[in-house]
Parts: sequence; structure tokens; C-alpha cells
Amino acid sequence: MNPETSIKTIGLNISFDAEGFNGWSNHSTLRTIASVLQDSLTKVARCQADITPCISIIDGCHAVHFIVWWNNVPQLPDQFLHKVNRCLPNDIVIRDFFSTKNTNSDSLELTYEYLFHKIQQPFLKNRSCYIHPFPIQLSQPSLSDESIKIQWKISSNFLIIRLTGKQLSPQQALEITTTIVSAKTLLPAYGLYITHCRCADFSPDYSPTLSFPEPKWFLSENIM
Repeated sequence: MNPETSIKTIGLNISFDAEGFNGWSNHSTLRTIASVLQDSLTKVARCQADITPCISIIDGCHAVHFIVWWNNVPQLPDQFLHKVNRCLPNDIVIRDFFSTKNTNSDSLELTYEYLFHKIQQPFLKNRSCYIHPFPIQLSQPSLSDESIKIQWKISSNFLIIRLTGKQLSPQQALEITTTIVSAKTLLPAYGLYITHCRCADFSPDYSPTLSFPEPKWFLSENIM
């Protein structure tokens, strides 16, 4: 999109690998998503960047698509995306941005995918949750919000559980997934990915965490 002087708030569609970050926090001496993103935006825009996440995120959760609101945006420089992504480290990127007048979360819908693997492999560390025995018995959770859609996909080595819901937070997605696999303790957040994040002004193409040869997704009523 071209920069406009009338823009006051824009949405940033970002991706990040959460392993090297300590959550979101704007007020931390640690390396956080907010601090790294804010520093780069401030440098490129040449004014202090005021940013907020579209929904609270948890430490360890990765994102393929995640919306961040940038308030009081000045006129952006030419080639803004190129310049800001050159400033950002390689574990976070701004994929796109869009103008908006509505940062209300009422229209926000998120899709999450939790990745499990059968064979222990070092390159899946902090990317997927090892589970044994495999396959496992999945159970249908009792949800207060019946609009949440649950799907799952399985191959010989991987299981992905997908959740989609309005204003569905990472913490809620993690708790629901824990119930589905009947885990005794809360699953680690590093297996959780925000794969789709859409609002009234923006709906990116869906990006799965992992592609399987099997094309079919199963709905939650087929879990049992």
C-alpha cells in the first residue's frame, strides 16, 4: 500500500519465531516482541512507535500471521516494509500493513494450530511437542463458546490440532488443546502457532504450519 498522510492507525501483519523472545511486554528489560518491533519502527518512522497487540499473547507461542496495532502513525517513508524489515532481526518480520479506523476486537477471528510429533528429533525442539504413545486418543472438550471450530489432521509422524474462534486467545487455545489430548498438565506453548488472524479490515491468505500429503481435515465431531 502507498503511504498516506491521513493514516492515524495501521495494522501490522507480523510473523515471529517465539523461541528468542520473552513474550510481548512493552515494559521489560528482556528481549521481547514489543521491544524489538518498537525499536525498529521508531528508527524507520523517526518518532516513538505506539504499538499494541490485537490480543494478549503468551510466551512461547509462535505466529505465522498476527496483527499489531500501530497508533498515531506519521507519514511513512517510501519502501517502508523493506526498510523496517532490514532493521528487524531474522526471527520476526512484518509481512504487510493496512490502514484501519477500527481496532475493536469484536471482529477479530484467530486460527491456531498445535503441532505434535511422534519421532524425537533435535530440529523440532521448541517447534513441536513430542507425544507418546502415538497416535493418541482424542476427546471432545466441553466448550462454553460453541462457535469455536475444532479440526485435526494426522500423518504417520505428526498430529495437528486446529482451533478457530472469535477473540480466541492463545491461552484459551492452549487450554482447549490440552483437554483434547487429555494431557495431565498444560501443554508447552512452543507447539502453538497463530496461523491466521483476521479482522474487519484485513484477512490474509491462510498459511498452515505444516503441509501433509493427506488433504482432509476432520471436524471435532469426528474426534471420538
